[in-house]
Amino acid sequence: MGQTFLDFLADGTYRRGLDPAALRVLNWNVQHPSLSRAINQYSIIAQYNADIVILTELADSEASMFLSDRLHSDGYLVAYTPPPRREYSALVAAKSGELTTLPLATQILPHRVAILRCTKNETSFLVIGLYVPSRGGAEGRNVKKMQFQSAVENKIRTWVERDQACCVIIGGDLNVIEPDHIPRYRVFADWEYRFYRAFLDAGLVDAYRHKLNGPVDHSWIGRARDGYRFDHLFLSTPWGAAIRECGYDHSTRRSDLSDHSAMTLTVEVR
Repeated sequence: MGQTFLDFLADGTYRRGLDPAALRVLNWNVQHPSLSRAINQYSIIAQYNADIVILTELADSEASMFLSDRLHSDGYLVAYTPPPRREYSALVAAKSGELTTLPLATQILPHRVAILRCTKNETSFLVIGLYVPSRGGAEGRNVKKMQFQSAVENKIRTWVERDQACCVIIGGDLNVIEPDHIPRYRVFADWEYRFYRAFLDAGLVDAYRHKLNGPVDHSWIGRARDGYRFDHLFLSTPWGAAIRECGYDHSTRRSDLSDHSAMTLTVEVR
């Protein structure tokens, strides 16, 4: 794994955002936390000093509102819609440049999509956070996942082609793995792999795979200690060369703050 934000923070170099050419993105599934856990999570979120924060698996709870309110009080614009009962949401927050929320969500489970636009160093970014339903033995859950994925697939090109001068960043817990994921799992169907490929076909690059130098890492570990790379970040292909680092911070999972490792991305913006 390459350097992460916490590596940068170790000597204080980037703690106050002293590198104006770096756009820092944090993508983390916070696992519908309790309020006490959300308080601990936010202390970690603040340490990343990210320009853009994508959080997933937020319930309609006091803990989720705490995270949203703290981000807002720390200077972020927050795009977040509390979900219905027994559902979950995505959240996107950004604090750089001029910020505008955009009503471009899907009609299927719209609370699982969060969208806003931000600007840094005169570069415009369209940021989309997604929380895809998980698959499972319940047929209804797989149907919901398929419907949501299909709705997102129908939107991806609209998002990417809306403004050709804009860098599109799409991230979240997609609950899918890439077709050549290691290890290989037979449980995933062709329609799930098609969803992953839809981002590439629309003109985006998988930031982690683009920057990968070594074995593929995992962001979620199952009960059988089997690893999955469920958490992803994609961005407009022309920006692939501007990626400084992209990786996973496993301390968030090993410390039981969540069952997911946080994902980090740093992009050169001049």
